[in-house]
Amino acid sequence: MPTYTRLQRHRFRPGTVTLRDIRGYRDSTNLLIRKLPFQCLVCEIAQSIQLFPLLRFPTTAVLALQEAAGSF
Repeated sequence: MPTYTRLQRHRFRPGTVTLRDIRGYRDSTNLLIRKLPFQCLVCEIAQSIQLFPLLRFPTTAVLALQEAAGSF
Protein backbone atom coordinates (compact mmCIF):
# COMPACT_ATOMS: atom_id res chain seq x y z
CA MET A 1 0.00 0.00 0.00
CA PRO A 2 1.71 3.23 -1.14
CA THR A 3 1.83 6.28 1.08
CA TYR A 4 1.24 9.69 -0.40
CA THR A 5 2.88 12.86 0.78
CA ARG A 6 1.19 16.20 0.70
CA LEU A 7 2.67 18.89 -1.47
CA GLN A 8 3.62 21.99 0.44
CA ARG A 9 2.15 25.26 -0.77
CA HIS A 10 4.54 27.87 -2.08
CA ARG A 11 5.17 30.61 0.46
CA PHE A 12 6.38 34.00 -0.63
CA ARG A 13 8.89 35.92 1.42
CA PRO A 14 7.46 38.39 3.94
CA GLY A 15 6.36 41.60 2.25
CA THR A 16 6.27 40.28 -1.32
CA VAL A 17 2.51 39.87 -1.46
CA THR A 18 2.01 43.18 0.31
CA LEU A 19 4.11 45.03 -2.26
CA ARG A 20 2.20 43.33 -5.06
CA ASP A 21 -1.10 44.43 -3.50
CA ILE A 22 0.16 48.01 -3.12
CA ARG A 23 1.16 48.12 -6.78
CA GLY A 24 -2.27 46.82 -7.76
CA TYR A 25 -4.10 49.42 -5.67
CA ARG A 26 -1.85 52.20 -6.97
CA ASP A 27 -2.47 51.28 -10.61
CA SER A 28 -6.22 50.80 -10.23
CA THR A 29 -8.74 53.57 -10.84
CA ASN A 30 -11.61 52.31 -8.69
CA LEU A 31 -12.45 53.91 -5.36
CA LEU A 32 -11.01 52.18 -2.30
CA ILE A 33 -13.37 53.80 0.22
CA ARG A 34 -17.11 53.22 -0.10
CA LYS A 35 -19.15 56.27 -1.03
CA LEU A 36 -21.78 56.48 1.70
CA PRO A 37 -19.45 56.13 4.72
CA PHE A 38 -17.11 58.71 3.19
CA GLN A 39 -20.00 61.10 2.55
CA CYS A 40 -21.18 60.70 6.15
CA LEU A 41 -17.65 61.43 7.37
CA VAL A 42 -17.41 64.59 5.25
CA CYS A 43 -20.77 65.84 6.56
CA GLU A 44 -19.79 65.03 10.13
CA ILE A 45 -16.52 66.96 9.82
CA ALA A 46 -18.32 69.92 8.22
CA GLN A 47 -20.86 70.00 11.06
CA SER A 48 -18.13 69.81 13.69
CA ILE A 49 -16.51 72.97 12.27
CA GLN A 50 -19.89 74.77 12.63
CA LEU A 51 -19.20 77.62 10.21
CA PHE A 52 -22.52 76.98 8.49
CA PRO A 53 -25.19 74.97 10.32
CA LEU A 54 -26.74 73.34 7.23
CA LEU A 55 -23.92 72.90 4.77
CA ARG A 56 -24.70 70.78 1.71
CA PHE A 57 -22.14 69.29 -0.66
CA PRO A 58 -22.74 68.52 -4.34
CA THR A 59 -22.13 64.93 -5.36
CA THR A 60 -19.23 65.93 -7.59
CA ALA A 61 -17.53 67.72 -4.70
CA VAL A 62 -17.75 64.66 -2.46
CA LEU A 63 -16.43 62.48 -5.30
CA ALA A 64 -13.51 64.86 -5.84
CA LEU A 65 -12.69 64.75 -2.12
CA GLN A 66 -12.94 60.97 -2.16
CA GLU A 67 -10.60 60.60 -5.13
CA ALA A 68 -8.11 62.97 -3.52
CA ALA A 69 -8.26 61.04 -0.24
CA GLY A 70 -7.83 57.74 -2.06
CA SER A 71 -4.80 58.92 -4.00
CA PHE A 72 -3.20 60.38 -0.87
